Amino acid sequence: METSTTSPIACVLIDGKKIRRIRQERGFTQLYVATCLTVTTDTISRWENNRSPSIKQENAEKLAEVLDVDLSEIMQQSEPRQEPAADPVGGLDEHREEAEPPVGIKKVRLVIPILIVLAAIWLGYRYASDRVAVPLPTIAAERFLPAHTSPHVPFPVFIRVHHAENTQVSFILRESFPDSILVKQGIPPFTTLNTAEGKWIGITGDQDLLFGYLALPDRNVVLGQKLVFTGHVLVEEHRFPVNGATTTVMENYHWADRNTDYVIDDNEILAIYSFFELFKRMGIDIDEIQRIWAGNGYRWDEAGARFIVVSNETSQQE
Repeated sequence: METSTTSPIACVLIDGKKIRRIRQERGFTQLYVATCLTVTTDTISRWENNRSPSIKQENAEKLAEVLDVDLSEIMQQSEPRQEPAADPVGGLDEHREEAEPPVGIKKVRLVIPILIVLAAIWLGYRYASDRVAVPLPTIAAERFLPAHTSPHVPFPVFIRVHHAENTQVSFILRESFPDSILVKQGIPPFTTLNTAEGKWIGITGDQDLLFGYLALPDRNVVLGQKLVFTGHVLVEEHRFPVNGATTTVMENYHWADRNTDYVIDDNEILAIYSFFELFKRMGIDIDEIQRIWAGNGYRWDEAGARFIVVSNETSQQE
């Protein structure tokens, strides 16, 4: 009769020295990595000092993702080699017949595998119970992005993060930038930033969180080109996509002119003032937007690569 057993939890051997080196190369602190993995800094220290070289595979995979490397790069490459025991009489003798162990030792050898299987079943049950007991956090993220913008003018991008339960949950917000975009300013400041992406670490609470940055098209963009933005929120091993706007088109309209009529009207200026403080902190030229709103519109000056406020409707056509 066959007996089914529950497989033990998958574990891997990690290399603490490699983990410390990669973390330091990325400029990450132990606190940053611990927060991303929702563990303590003491746990990270034990891993890096090889005091706990065997960890759950899922934790190793999450650690590799935070460090932005493949899992194989932080694993031990081989098991320590066991040296054969020396023969006390004549050195090593591979052909010497092994002595028959006493009966008591034989019984112990039979019991140990059974204990291991029982322990694996118990740990598997506890692990499954813990997984069921923890509810999946409900995180929603939405991006606000101008539908169009000029190739020569920086424009704002906002992401609102909402947690339905209004409880404290640690998360990582990861935003990927188009190739032809330069990111100049993050509000709040990015935790990490490079030319391809920016990351924030945050904790949800009883209010929505707002993240933003200032994006500037580079010299290679052309009129009509579409720029696509992507991102996600990471909570433990769960990923939640950033929804909302994803694309902006390069046109000779100001990004605040939502209906592309070369005028910033009352509704459009009020929409700007809804985020006034954030725009000022990001370096948005609010004065220029106010001048266009106060005038009769604007036109694009190709030679000067700038917007010019017009004083009457006919000058718009110049």
